Amino acid sequence: MIDTIQLIAGLALLHSFAAALPVKREIITRMHTAPTHTNYDVYSTTTRIHVAPTVEFIIDGQNTYTTTLIPSNVDPDAEPATSTLYGTAQQSSSQAPAAPSSSEAAISSPWSSSAAPTEVATSIQWSASAITTQAPASSSQQWSSSTWGSSSALPTTTSYASSSSAYASSSSWTSSTSSYSSSSSQASGSSGSGGLSSVPTAITYTPYNDDSSCKSSDQVSSDLQKIQSKGISKIRVYGTDCNSLDTILSAASSLGIKVNQGLWIDDQGVDSIDDGVEALIQYGQSNGWDVFDFITVGNEAINSGYCSVSDLISKIKSVKSQLQNAGFSGSVITSEPPVSFENNPELCTESGIDFVGVNPHSYFDSGISADQAGQFVKGQVQLAQNACPNMKIVVTETGYPSEGDQNGDNIPSASNQLIAVNSILQEMDNDVTILSFFNDKWKNPGPYGIEQWFGVEDILS
Repeated sequence: MIDTIQLIAGLALLHSFAAALPVKREIITRMHTAPTHTNYDVYSTTTRIHVAPTVEFIIDGQNTYTTTLIPSNVDPDAEPATSTLYGTAQQSSSQAPAAPSSSEAAISSPWSSSAAPTEVATSIQWSASAITTQAPASSSQQWSSSTWGSSSALPTTTSYASSSSAYASSSSWTSSTSSYSSSSSQASGSSGSGGLSSVPTAITYTPYNDDSSCKSSDQVSSDLQKIQSKGISKIRVYGTDCNSLDTILSAASSLGIKVNQGLWIDDQGVDSIDDGVEALIQYGQSNGWDVFDFITVGNEAINSGYCSVSDLISKIKSVKSQLQNAGFSGSVITSEPPVSFENNPELCTESGIDFVGVNPHSYFDSGISADQAGQFVKGQVQLAQNACPNMKIVVTETGYPSEGDQNGDNIPSASNQLIAVNSILQEMDNDVTILSFFNDKWKNPGPYGIEQWFGVEDILS
């Protein structure tokens, strides 16, 4: 009995010693370091590349452990942040429809977004022909309004960069407001009773159908005959797309209509017009230059942020030289809101332009009513004259919408369009280019829903 007890005690003691002694274990461990992975993160028109840090995996039996190998210059406890890049240049002055710039946040030379946010502190520069961007709260953006002739992106129109709240004052006016009205007026497309008391010197024309497709030669010819029948003998064309050098210029030449031929600078910069310049020169050398009233290099390219002032000046000089060498003896200009010339007087003095083209639109000044549109345009011409004292100033685009949302004292309607355009023609002795002959339904509606409704065909006598 004692031997049995001693044996059991001995075995227990031996087991305790065995448990206390180190025992060799065989563990198979695999380590894998993941290769770096590239993520593409796109904001607006800009692509940014982020390289993920290396992750270490340790597999021990049924257990897997992961460790992120953080670079020494990275703070893992920092708050995450993202930034959105807008493809617009620095702005000054103002524009402020609900999705800035005569168009919606975006851009495509089209404009858009008719919903107006409230409580937005936004400083935006208005222009009368270019693109638009949705404005986040407390942001600064640049607006424009009527972009044309681009096969890659169809534009929309109107935003105005006014440099002064007073008609002829040189002080800059900014429309940074905390709220604005976006109520829509229910205007019909008809002109109501009566029509314009006179006709403008020129009118804008774009060769697009409502679905943004290009019009045929027969359609263009028919359109220009309608324009001529209203007593208008000059048109403004914004670009060279849609085979317009053949369709528009051929019809215009046969009808005796003079053309302000545009070369549309888009968001790719001043070199985006190079093919158009070449095609224009080929046309002129083959058909002569008589059909052209003058040539416009860029439309609000500075205001839209498509190029720098120095690049535009260089391109104007280059284009003018090429045209002259090809036999063109007419005028070469660029078109901008007055504020662009105020802020960059070298556009007047160093570019070689033969006169100054401005695009004033009273709708974008919420304190201006339809009957004051003519005074507004005249005052903006004076601002440009102050900036370029020794140069002729020509209104290369202005007008008023017949439909859309209210902007302060501006209430788009057929009757107010008639009042505003009559006011402009009377104040400016008809010497303006009116936007536009037809309603441009190929455009996006724009932040105020007005972009498609500048056509004056129905109110021309």
